[in-house]
Amino acid sequence: MTLVLPTVFEGVSIEPTLITARNALVPAFGGPEQRRNRMGSRYQLKVKLEPMEIDDAYEWADIDDEAETCIFAIPQPGLDTGTPGLPRVRGGGQAGANIVMDGVTPSYAVRKNQWLTIITAGQRYCYRARSDAIASPTGVLALPLRTMLRVPPADNDAVLLGQPEMEGFCTPDEGCWAIDGNHLIAPGFTIKERE
Repeated sequence: MTLVLPTVFEGVSIEPTLITARNALVPAFGGPEQRRNRMGSRYQLKVKLEPMEIDDAYEWADIDDEAETCIFAIPQPGLDTGTPGLPRVRGGGQAGANIVMDGVTPSYAVRKNQWLTIITAGQRYCYRARSDAIASPTGVLALPLRTMLRVPPADNDAVLLGQPEMEGFCTPDEGCWAIDGNHLIAPGFTIKERE
């Protein structure tokens, strides 16, 4: 059972990190280095919440779960994601570092590095836009991605553009549940996509 963490957009800091699957070919005797992109690159977020009352902090207790994945709504401060419509994957079996979707609000603009989530077979996969893109007047959007698709999505899989979510295992920071002199707790954790 996947656990859903509280949604918070104020008083939270996040540090995204790309866990890359690429490999580098480094010649033993000098020469140019080459990089080979491969499927499998994914993300993790280091999350730090502002100090809060104990009861509020305990709403985040699911980060301690050792067996289940959690879903975390990714804050995008300063980015108004507007109303993207109901984006869906347009055509199954897509591969590579692009995704074509339909059901997007006509002329909806995605900004470079904006987060998005594709839900395939009930699992969330996070990606980031490689460049700005604008949906056509018919609501079709071809979006270049920073990383390759990890699994081929099915036709009509949901795409979360307005409020992307990360699904993965959580690891609480050491001292995450420490109570300070004001009787407040500032939970911190890392969530890493599982695949």
